[in-house]
Amino acid sequence: MKAADLLREISAEQETLEECLFELRDRMRLGCTHILIYGFFASLKARSRNDCVMSSTGGPGLLKAFQAMGGSASDVIATNLENFTEVKSYDMLAISKVMHKRGDSRRSFGDLLISAGARIGWICPVNTRELVGYAALNHFVGADTPRSVMHNGFLQELASGFHAEMIKGGQLAKELSLTSKEIEALTLVAGGKTAAEISLLIDLSQRAVEMRLQSARTKLRSRTSAEAIFKAMAYGAIPKH
Repeated sequence: MKAADLLREISAEQETLEECLFELRDRMRLGCTHILIYGFFASLKARSRNDCVMSSTGGPGLLKAFQAMGGSASDVIATNLENFTEVKSYDMLAISKVMHKRGDSRRSFGDLLISAGARIGWICPVNTRELVGYAALNHFVGADTPRSVMHNGFLQELASGFHAEMIKGGQLAKELSLTSKEIEALTLVAGGKTAAEISLLIDLSQRAVEMRLQSARTKLRSRTSAEAIFKAMAYGAIPKH
């Protein structure tokens, strides 16, 4: 089965981002250590691991370690995202040795992967003209994984296809926990309506509309409605105009 058909099938069968990752891992049938990590930064300007949607087959502890590796000014990965455009593989033990020698703050993340049996990491950025922000579907596998299975072309296709299906299928938007009423308010603002106009349109007080918009901005980690609309469109939560 081609990558596109496989991902389309998985998206149709699974409701959440995490479920899709586990299903993809099981369908690949590598028969060894295989940890998948997906992440999407809707805005590179934020440059913070706290301003992204992430999921993994490695459990919440692994994601917490990843998010703790950097901040808005110090994140080594986030400050170089624009230059990360091709699939790359890494020797996890060699990298871990260097990190420990340097006292690198990222070493705890690497240690968790290694303790789970990972020996090779494949970093697979999504690189398409349509992409807003930065996304990646990364694989961490054991030393016994056949290298023929993990070739760059297939992994690149898998990463791009997975991201596209998570938007199309709505799994990515679900991670934001926006309510239908918040989505409605954002959609109307994106269409050019003011809070006052929306209040008349849906028969609700202007204050209540503004509260919905504020709640949506908070969930989208946005300071303005314009930024919230930009991110909501990038996540697929509201249609692009």
